[in-house]
Amino acid sequence: MNNLKQYKLIIYNHINKRLDNYLIKTFKGIPTNLIYRLIRKGIIKINNKTVKAKNKLKKGDKIRIPLLYNNKVKKQININETLKNFLSNKIIYESNDWFIINKPSGFSVHSGCQVNFGLIEALKLIRKDINVISLVHRIDKITSGCLLIAKSIKFLLYINLAFKKKYIEKCYLALVEGTWPINFTYVSAPIKKYKININGEHYNTVKKKGKPSYSFFEICKKFTGFTLIKIFPITGRMHQIRIHTAYLGHPILGDEKYGSKIGKKFYYFFKLKRMFLHSYYIRFPDVNSGHFIQIKTKLNKELKLVLIRANKYIMC
Repeated sequence: MNNLKQYKLIIYNHINKRLDNYLIKTFKGIPTNLIYRLIRKGIIKINNKTVKAKNKLKKGDKIRIPLLYNNKVKKQININETLKNFLSNKIIYESNDWFIINKPSGFSVHSGCQVNFGLIEALKLIRKDINVISLVHRIDKITSGCLLIAKSIKFLLYINLAFKKKYIEKCYLALVEGTWPINFTYVSAPIKKYKININGEHYNTVKKKGKPSYSFFEICKKFTGFTLIKIFPITGRMHQIRIHTAYLGHPILGDEKYGSKIGKKFYYFFKLKRMFLHSYYIRFPDVNSGHFIQIKTKLNKELKLVLIRANKYIMC
């Protein structure tokens, strides 16, 4: 990060404005949580000194920020009314500080080199009544379900701290290959990230020198040749659930990256067009009362049909 080119801003206006609010408004292409992370790690500096998000700007202050993005207007994103209505109906709960969306499979949370727009960019166009729309946590493009999104800076700061202190409980549902052993309730398996092609695609695997990664498991229902399980990831490594289930010998049905060749046979049998991994619920403390809130999301029709077929399936 230190080798990146730096973008320098000299403050003439915006006197007494908080650093975080100024950067969020000025660099609209940068995810809000990334701005806070850069400040927290001391990468964003004022007058060559590390600062806090709440620092007030003074005339002549020199802000240095990595040239990760520029402030040019991005290519215009057009979303038709059908997609607007579809995504609007996926918002299942909303408060003054946050909302929960039942993310459809196939939607990236952010735009990228091969994605014109992500869920967050789309929501910013759909919900122009909200000043702040910032991702709190991520789920894979092919994973569906519960996604918590911040509507206020107050909540974003609060929930980031709650994640850091492990106050957040996330639960996923997955249909995995084979009969899950009853003693497989917990795994501690470090994960290391590898870049596998020039496009930057990553493949993660369990390695001793990887980052510490922990997951808990609970059996929901056993089928012939498959098991529906709940997964509670304690850490949040990329593809953690997919890697841990595959590492234990029970990859997720429909996982084309970490799944088995045998699993692909059943993938087609069940007419599954995606991976069977669903963000089932999230439990987190309320920013005002401190009381815990738990929001669940239902499985979509496709995944429900797979469970019906799995219930009728008899292995030859």
